[in-house]
Amino acid sequence: MLLVLGCAFFGGGLVFFEREQVFNKGAVAVDSDLLLMAVMGLLFPAVLHSTHTQLHFGTSELALSRFSSCIMLVAYAYY
Repeated sequence: MLLVLGCAFFGGGLVFFEREQVFNKGAVAVDSDLLLMAVMGLLFPAVLHSTHTQLHFGTSELALSRFSSCIMLVAYAYY
């Protein structure tokens, strides 16, 4: 994420070196929220799988994965 942001600043400085660049805080907040949601959607089923705390092997992990994918699909569509 920091590499992409740094490359965007560098590229913007090369292209628009005569004008002042504007940093949109609202867009950054939305992008970071979407990134956090994607990481959590991948992390929660992985933690459930690695800790072996599921009631029935494979079913609760699959249910959590499907639920988080539905939530992410709705959030991305809302974005």
